[in-house]
Amino acid sequence: MFKNKTKDKNGNIGRTRDVEKENPVFMYTYHNVRDNFDDKKERKEKKEFIPKLINPFKKLSAFIVLLILIIAVINLLYLSSTPKVFLLDSNSKISNLYNNLYGQKIYSEVKNYFDSSLLNYNKLSINLGGLNKDITSKFPIVASTSYNIPLFSNQVKVYLTTFNPALIVSNNIQNYILNQNGMVILDNQGYNVISSFNIPKIITTNSNIRLGSSLLSQKEVTFIQSVNQQLTYKNYKISYMKISGGGEELDVYITGKSFYVKFNLSGSSARLEAGRFLAAMNYLNNKKINPSQYIDVRSEGRVFYK
Repeated sequence: MFKNKTKDKNGNIGRTRDVEKENPVFMYTYHNVRDNFDDKKERKEKKEFIPKLINPFKKLSAFIVLLILIIAVINLLYLSSTPKVFLLDSNSKISNLYNNLYGQKIYSEVKNYFDSSLLNYNKLSINLGGLNKDITSKFPIVASTSYNIPLFSNQVKVYLTTFNPALIVSNNIQNYILNQNGMVILDNQGYNVISSFNIPKIITTNSNIRLGSSLLSQKEVTFIQSVNQQLTYKNYKISYMKISGGGEELDVYITGKSFYVKFNLSGSSARLEAGRFLAAMNYLNNKKINPSQYIDVRSEGRVFYK
């Protein structure tokens, strides 16, 4: 009924497992794991090896960037040895006159001062504090100096504010131009241009006049200008003025008149004295009186004539 079970060569009955056939499976799995381990180790070694090749390039790139930044900062802070100089004046004729007479000389002086210290070639260390004193002492037309250090430019901009002419003073030698402070700022070189303006002309016997010297006070200059303005407004054309009486008397000579007018140069109000003169002229014209020598308006409330 049942089939006879076979015996193996060892005498065992039934199914047997071939252990030798299973060993290759185990060995295969073992070798496969070892292979995976070796692959991972190799890849790890490659990953560790690659940065060693790239790092030098990264360091070189960082160095180049740093070098560029240093050069950019140095260039930003560097100042050129050729500053720009500007003469500032509201009147174009006067500005052109000053430029023609002193433009190149002033520029050379500013540049020499700039070159006098290596610190002036850097925006952080530049020091032009003494420039104002240096320029104003050598060029009387300059009232003050200022400078601007631009952020992105390498040229310093120097601005020179100039004096406006206020009076013309003449002696037996030559003509001089005074500023509002009474200081001599020009000589004969600027007379032809300045004389074309409506500027009072003063005659003096003072022969000791030089550029940069103070000839009159600011108050005296303002007084003379006010007299000139008041009389010109009333159509009296002034030929010239003369300072006499030890510097306290201002004699005004009017074109077409046989007399001159005496003003008190140290007086408190030029407008009041000019007003006394105008009132006296109305009175004299109505009376048909023509003074032959002078009209004296120096005394308050009184007018003398001769």
